[in-house]
Amino acid sequence: MKFMNTQGGFVRMIVLIVVIVLLLSYLGFDLKTFIESDQTQGNLRYVWSGVLWTWNTILEPIWTKYLSPVLTYFWGFIGGTLENFGDGSLNPFSDKNNIEPLQVEFQ
Repeated sequence: MKFMNTQGGFVRMIVLIVVIVLLLSYLGFDLKTFIESDQTQGNLRYVWSGVLWTWNTILEPIWTKYLSPVLTYFWGFIGGTLENFGDGSLNPFSDKNNIEPLQVEFQ
């Protein structure tokens, strides 16, 4: 069974953006003039005001009332445990634990 690679990758996105810009340049499209036009600037301001409204009206109250208290509680619960992780007492790969690595032989 084939599995599709679901990890797009940052480099692939950058290459795609560069290819799109080069293609638009080849077709004679001036990106700078388009971005600096009054109509585009007005559209960008409209979209940004929608993003700010969504954040201030919907997302920020959900974060403040529901998510932040829960995450703060769980961080306080596991925070002390994670502090000991670096000294090897909880690190399963530390030499202090005397854990032997799993030996796998291929035939």
